[in-house]
This record gives sequence, structure tokens and C-alpha cells, in this order.
Amino acid sequence: AFQSVSGIREAQIHQETPEAATVLLVVGDGFGTDQRLHLDGELRARLGNHIAIEYELVESIARTTWGKRRLVDSQVGRRTGERR
Repeated sequence: AFQSVSGIREAQIHQETPEAATVLLVVGDGFGTDQRLHLDGELRARLGNHIAIEYELVESIARTTWGKRRLVDSQVGRRTGERR
């Protein structure tokens, strides 16, 4: 979904509940309202209309301790202390 939208440098989906997700976006030139609407359509096609999606523009997205960038950070179904 993210590759088809111009102007997105980095992205991460953060999901705390099955009903809602926050999409963190690091954007550059060329990202505006049209691109956000296109992204929303792409994500809706994959996630459906039953989930609330919020978008948050950020300066950077944290990496794991191994230096990797996680595309999806889901807390759904994760118990305290459980590792993924």
C-alpha cells in the first residue's frame, strides 16, 4: 500500500486494538491531500472499513534494537511480557 503512494519515505502501522490503527508517516515533497486519500483507499482495501485509521505525520520512526524498521507494530493479542 505504501509503495504506491508518492512522497512517503517511511511508514508504520501501530495497532493497539482490533478496532483502530494509527499510521505513522514520514513524508517528503509530493505528499499532500491527494496522496493521503489514495493511501486511505489502499489501506481500506486491505484492512476493511470496520477499523478506524488515524494518520500521524512524524519526523522519524523508531527502529528495533536490531536496527530494523517494523512495518506493523501490533499490540493486539499480545500479553504483558510476551515477545514477538
